[in-house]
Amino acid sequence: MPSSSSVTESPPLNVADHVAYHARRRPDSAALTFRDRSWSYGELDACAARASNVLATHGILPGDRVALHLPNSPAFIVAYLGALRLGAIPVAIAASWRAESIAAALMDVAPRVIITTCTLHERLAGLSFAPDLRALFVADPTTESIPRLERSWESLLSRARDVAPMWRARPETPAAILFSSGTTATPKGVVLSHANVATNARLKARYCGLVPGDTVALVVPLFHCFGQNAIMNAAFHAGACVVLSERFDAATLAHEIATRNVSVLFGVPQMFNRLLDIGDVDAQSMGALRYVLSAASTLPASLAERWLGTTRLPMREAYGLTESSPFAAYNGVARHVPGTLGAPVAGVRMAVVDPECDAPCAIGERGEIVMQGHNVM
Repeated sequence: MPSSSSVTESPPLNVADHVAYHARRRPDSAALTFRDRSWSYGELDACAARASNVLATHGILPGDRVALHLPNSPAFIVAYLGALRLGAIPVAIAASWRAESIAAALMDVAPRVIITTCTLHERLAGLSFAPDLRALFVADPTTESIPRLERSWESLLSRARDVAPMWRARPETPAAILFSSGTTATPKGVVLSHANVATNARLKARYCGLVPGDTVALVVPLFHCFGQNAIMNAAFHAGACVVLSERFDAATLAHEIATRNVSVLFGVPQMFNRLLDIGDVDAQSMGALRYVLSAASTLPASLAERWLGTTRLPMREAYGLTESSPFAAYNGVARHVPGTLGAPVAGVRMAVVDPECDAPCAIGERGEIVMQGHNVM
């Protein structure tokens, strides 16, 4: 295992380099599949360059925030990579939020650009927010008449150059803002650096054994740290292909596992329960699937046993939170201990302490998890 210092010390970088790297070396390899359309790494990198050029022509500079109020879609991924390539900071605004939560988040991050859809744009009408807004881009517009501040995102991309420089970030430079889940308080914007995200993606790919040629199903929300960093960025770091779904549907996912050669599946316990409940999942229907991981919620032992008994595939477990980018602990192959979070990943220290005095808890005592490492915001 590398030491903490060897994990954190790195030259100038940019999270978007994950895609650009494979575009230079394996341009024809599959990078993204959505519905009936696929993009190679070369095509996806060119799309990101177009997005970077569109943002630049609208005055977006390094450090400016670009709000992505989008569902799971290629538009989200392209805008995310394009903003990073320019040195801007993509901010994921949940497509499922109510208008008042969206307005509060936008006021908090003060974006210079918002990219959304026609349907989601209706929630923004009449809201008072984002005083520094330069432009509001609409992906997949359904009307020909677009007001002055609003532009057709797809139309602008189609006319932009597909070559753009890669802005060089320092490890500590902010890369992205994601909002915490809000389970204990109002969701708050979490600023993750390029080192946070890039190191997390590298470790997730390493621990989960992701390699070029893998096909990774992505059905959890991209506005969530799990979908954005632990799946999408980890897959792109490895040179794998992301099979993107707009939302989770058990029957659709079971069909994609069987027909799209999905080899890696990440999800939450409720998702795996639903897959088993529909009755179409067994060892034969798993096709090329070789690795399964559950995160974002406690994995019941009964579910892990049921999954193994039905599919003959063991289920691994990871632990983390938005503030830790999120990968922090792994209950994996070498040190699998059922019913636990596993061990901290390389470069991360964790302890259980008494929240009243921060003293370490004895074995078996209830306390609060604290952590330190390259992954912490």
